[in-house]
Amino acid sequence: MKLNTAASATLICIFLITSTFANAASVFKVTKDDKTLYLGGTIHILTAADYPLPEPFETAFAASDKLFFETDIAAMETPEFQAKILPVMMQPAGSILEQQLSESAWSSLNAFIDKRGIPSSQIQPLSPAGATLVLTITEYQLKGFTQEGVDKFYFDKGTSEAMPISWLETIDSQVALIGSLNELDPNMLVEYTLKDLSRGDEVIKNLHDAWKTGDMEKLTSVGLTEWKEEFPDVYADFMTNRNNAWYPQIIEMLKDDPIEYVLVGALHLAGEDGLIHLLEKDGYKVEKL
Repeated sequence: MKLNTAASATLICIFLITSTFANAASVFKVTKDDKTLYLGGTIHILTAADYPLPEPFETAFAASDKLFFETDIAAMETPEFQAKILPVMMQPAGSILEQQLSESAWSSLNAFIDKRGIPSSQIQPLSPAGATLVLTITEYQLKGFTQEGVDKFYFDKGTSEAMPISWLETIDSQVALIGSLNELDPNMLVEYTLKDLSRGDEVIKNLHDAWKTGDMEKLTSVGLTEWKEEFPDVYADFMTNRNNAWYPQIIEMLKDDPIEYVLVGALHLAGEDGLIHLLEKDGYKVEKL
């Protein structure tokens, strides 16, 4: 199985734009008969300039009775979760990342982190998956993405207002998803990560613009099309299979009276395998707020 770093970008899902589009967003109202549900596309790390969030996010929140997230956000802050994720993110005792990489891949990685003032001693203990995620997060933080994301913002807000909160998949499934990156060719994974991060300004702006304006076509072309064509197996693991697992749960929400607000990574809404297309195909009306 091969991987483009769009996979790690899907997990992190971090995307700059001015406030010109303050009244547009990746927020959608779903209706059929007399039932309603809201879908919100999230980014897990934002810049200070992204707050306050576009008005449609608040509109959907105010109109909803219950919140749904990809996974249990509260559980991610527990020691139990740390115990599960650390073996995925770190090398086994006595091993270092350099031992898993070719001389060429390790040299490229060293050159990349040296330019950013990151000592190799911080990278050596990481697994290939851990290095991919840490390098990606660090790169975006250097570009000003240091604020909490949409999901954490509304999790905290919903909690403070005693709003019922649930999730679409377990913490264990998320850990397994990240762990699957360690089953790939580590040289390929690291080299693709470095390649993508080297053109980060372009990618970040395009994805961020598309998220901020709710442009599903642009999200598809920038974040999904190449990934699906070149790495269909990983695309299926990270996107199609998860969307298909979430979809029946969303349909059930549209059968009851409470109004749910479902907040998932924005890329899960876009494309022919995305939740919006699945809903429209089955006759649900989907309107951008």
